[in-house]
Amino acid sequence: MSYFLSYCKAHGSALLTGYQALRAEGFLCDVTLEAQGSEFPVHRSLLACSSDYFRALFKSHTLESRARVIHLHVPSATGLQRLLDFIYTAWLPLSMDTVEDTLEAASYLQVTEALGLCGRYLERLLAPENCCFAQCGARVPFCLVPVAVLRPVYSGSGLVLPARVKGLIIQALNYHTAPSRQPLLQGEQTSVRSPQTRILLVGGRRAREAVTEEVMVPQGAARGRGAAAEPEEEEEEEGEQVEDGEEEDEDWELTQDVVAFDVYNHSWRSLTQLPAPLLGHSVCAVGNFLFVLGGESPSGGMYSLGPGARAWSKRAPMGTARFGHHMAALRGAVFAFLGHYEPFSEIERYDPGTDQWTRLRPLPYDRFCYGLAVVEETALLLGGVKWRDSRQVPTRNVVGYDLDLDRWEDIDCALPWAWSGLQCAVLQLPEGADEEREGETGENGEAPDVLLGLTG
Repeated sequence: MSYFLSYCKAHGSALLTGYQALRAEGFLCDVTLEAQGSEFPVHRSLLACSSDYFRALFKSHTLESRARVIHLHVPSATGLQRLLDFIYTAWLPLSMDTVEDTLEAASYLQVTEALGLCGRYLERLLAPENCCFAQCGARVPFCLVPVAVLRPVYSGSGLVLPARVKGLIIQALNYHTAPSRQPLLQGEQTSVRSPQTRILLVGGRRAREAVTEEVMVPQGAARGRGAAAEPEEEEEEEGEQVEDGEEEDEDWELTQDVVAFDVYNHSWRSLTQLPAPLLGHSVCAVGNFLFVLGGESPSGGMYSLGPGARAWSKRAPMGTARFGHHMAALRGAVFAFLGHYEPFSEIERYDPGTDQWTRLRPLPYDRFCYGLAVVEETALLLGGVKWRDSRQVPTRNVVGYDLDLDRWEDIDCALPWAWSGLQCAVLQLPEGADEEREGETGENGEAPDVLLGLTG
């Protein structure tokens, strides 16, 4: 028995034509957009298919998701009109008089296809004679431009560059020649445009397959939360912890050494020694003071090292001995979070001014081998392993600690994998960097570690 699978190219355009006819008649329009006093009756379904902004808005549990009228803070009502015409017809009229308003509306509402058309239109108009280096050259982050692009612009572009721009390009070329010094050379010329806060999850152990359900990213670190509840147990049980590689070498020993890396001379040097050998401890910095806490050592306790000092100062010990834990500095205080095998799931706060520890609200359930990230004064615990019926069970959930209310809250952005043993970092990445990483694979053909978005 044979069959044919046919495709009709005209169906898509006919569907848009039908939507446009419904819009013109005002028929089945179920939401009205309002901008600068102008109202636009539209269809939720088509907006959700065309705009990431509206898709997220209509799926959330906010008042706007159920409102009949949605007020938009777009720069121009005419720009919104042209963008809606594009959504309904796939045609986008552009000129130098309209491209700015259209681009801003497309960026605000996250209409990717319209952004691409605006970008290609501007690229076609770009030429050496209309580049305003004198006016805007100083605002270009040249240090983020690759060397292969900078050198031709400086020496072989044929452009008459102002002295200020030439100096910035030379500064950028010098910036690229010393990679180890770049962390100390951050400034206006190295800052990214439209930065997006991202939490990087690096390394560790995770489930073999990602969960396929869609992950909703919270709008702001303190939004979309509820009281922290114990997550459902993962189906896949984490087996015995088996270390890869060679057997433990008898020559290994605990060390007291503290070494520092000199980014100017690209070399390591000995800084000082710990009061005792430590393993499984944690460190953080507050006001350029280094704090070392816990670990597997008979002395234990907490120590601090001030700027220029070579001797450690002993501080008040925690109420709970910990190892394999995390520390974070928030509002001038040191917070100690869960370590390995802690049955009471307590956290503590250290006040350097009074040299005292305070017990805070415990986590509703235990976990260890998690990742820790601090975003907008909110401490996030990501993934990890918990005990359930004498078994180690990995988890995907993310919880946050609210400093003002002293409580734990569930963050609605579960990890795509059950993940443990990871480390986290918070970076400001340029807008669109996530899309550029789509399709990238590692050396083993696996997808790279994910980035969770937290936007304000």
